[in-house]
Amino acid sequence: GINIKEIPIQDYYALFSVVFQDYQLIGFNLGEQITSSDTFDEEKVLQILSEVQFNHKMENLQKGLATSMLKYFDDQGIELSGGENQKLAIARALYKQSKILIMDEPTSTLDPLAEHDIFTKFQSMTNNKLSILISHRLSFTAFCNKIYVLENGTIIEGGNHNELMINQKRYYELYMTQIHYYEEKENE
Repeated sequence: GINIKEIPIQDYYALFSVVFQDYQLIGFNLGEQITSSDTFDEEKVLQILSEVQFNHKMENLQKGLATSMLKYFDDQGIELSGGENQKLAIARALYKQSKILIMDEPTSTLDPLAEHDIFTKFQSMTNNKLSILISHRLSFTAFCNKIYVLENGTIIEGGNHNELMINQKRYYELYMTQIHYYEEKENE
C-alpha cells in the first residue's frame, strides 16, 4: 500500500541483496570483499563463509580474511576458481542481511556436490528472507516453497515441486528432460 516513489532510495536499496549471474569481485581483501567495508564483524564473516562452504579454502589462506583478492593492488593477491568466486558472491549477499534476496543462476559455476551442499543449507542461510531464485537448472527446485515457470515473459505455471509434477505440464516436461539427460549419461 506504499507508493515505491515515497520510499527513500537508500531504504529501498537496503531491502535487497542480489547475486547476479555475472557478478564482479573487487580487488579488496577477503573480509572487505564480503562486507564492502574495512571494519566488519570477523566472526560473522567466518560463519557466512562456512555456510557457503568456503571454510576449506580459508584454512589454506595464510592471511585469512586479510588475504588480498585479485592482483590489482597486491602482487600476492589470489585468483579463485569460478565456483569459489560464486561462493563469495553468495556470502556477500548473505552478509548484507537484507529482507529480500534475489539470486540469478547462483550456483552455475559450482560442481554438483557443492551446489547440493549450499541448497541443503539454503533455508537456514536465508531464514526470514523473501528469496527469489532464477535458474534454468531444476535440480534444486524441491527446496523451493513456490515455483513459477516463465515462458516468453509470462508466468505459465505455479506451485510447489510436487504440485507441478502432478500437473504434468511444462515444468514436468522440463524437469523430466533434465532428469533423463542425467540418466542417459549414467547409462553410457
